[in-house]
Amino acid sequence: MKISSRTTTRSSANWVLPGRWIGRWDASRRGRYPYRPHQLNGVGEVMARGCETLGITWRPGAIATLSAPKGHRPPCVYRGWCMSGCTTNAKSSTLVTYAAEALAEGAQIRPDCMVHTITTDPQGRARGVVCSQRDAQGRVSEHEVRARVVIVSAYSIETPRLLLMSASSQHPQGLANSSGQVCKGLMIHGSDIVFGRFPEPVSQFKAPPPSTITQDFYETDPSKDFVRGYSIETVGPLPGKFAKIAASTLGLWGESLREFMYDYSHYAGLGLVGETMAQDRNGVTLSDSETDAFGLPVPVVSFSYDDNDKKILDTGTGTERRILEAAGAEATFRVPNTAHLMGACRMGDDPSTSVVDRNCRSWDVPGLYVCDGSVFVTSGASNPSLTIQAIAARTADQLITAGRQGEL
Repeated sequence: MKISSRTTTRSSANWVLPGRWIGRWDASRRGRYPYRPHQLNGVGEVMARGCETLGITWRPGAIATLSAPKGHRPPCVYRGWCMSGCTTNAKSSTLVTYAAEALAEGAQIRPDCMVHTITTDPQGRARGVVCSQRDAQGRVSEHEVRARVVIVSAYSIETPRLLLMSASSQHPQGLANSSGQVCKGLMIHGSDIVFGRFPEPVSQFKAPPPSTITQDFYETDPSKDFVRGYSIETVGPLPGKFAKIAASTLGLWGESLREFMYDYSHYAGLGLVGETMAQDRNGVTLSDSETDAFGLPVPVVSFSYDDNDKKILDTGTGTERRILEAAGAEATFRVPNTAHLMGACRMGDDPSTSVVDRNCRSWDVPGLYVCDGSVFVTSGASNPSLTIQAIAARTADQLITAGRQGEL
């Protein structure tokens, strides 16, 4: 199949946001968000059109980007370069939502520091952390920072790595690892993408992704030979990323790649958020031979799909292709992709099978918390950011209450 067809005239016309605001979905399970949805971009319109043709329910994506002013921050102006940063601060990153407030309350940010050990006192309680810090001349020094509570939030590779590096005579298998579950059960989302070429310009880079999403295939379908499922949402790689995709996936280079990229604005992409199963064989260990710039053992990551994961990917990409073709795509191609790390320090109710309890507290070490995506037990088929934030907010509330009651 020929991917790029030069049957249309390339257009440099101004791109105009369509006027569509909402799709058809049941919001009863979660209520309404505080701000209106963003207008659909070109790729969002493509997906909505394809879904409606096939009878698939869609809705605007839940995006952590302002659609109306908030305080001193203006709303999104739909430049579309979100992955390269946001010049208007409409994108709700931690930098613009929490960091400034934390600093105003007395928090410190210590750049060029690498925490490599969590220390404990003679009673086994978390006492603080040991940091390596590099100065402007490249010299490395070490110091210990003491605290009543240590919260590890380094995510699904660096969090278990730190716990393993904190092994001691009290914890020979690594800190908080009496269950043996630290570093096990690493998960990702299978995120294969299908791109389709359309006769008209789509301007896939415009507006923040995901513009449109469907979760009709999220739950287990008894008619399928696999359990659980997937979501589908729009993607919008910038030209440099799209050129890399074309080179690695389609084998294009030189003149053929240049000719293909002339039609960049005619492509629309749909990406999966495919659930994967937690497997003990997938996880993180410490290298016996390689070290980082601080002389610390680098993490060694092991991951492979099982048969159920592969069936979800194949079925999901088939659905992506059907949506694009129903919307009028002339040709399509599939791109292998992954996203989102989760797991490796699982939460649970049983100390023998989990690392932290339901409040993110270590079973083994008083005063030690793990609060990030590593506590996930399952991956689901949704972007994990909101769940991570919800867990963090709940943990913070519990710590504030405990502090006020003198229980820290």
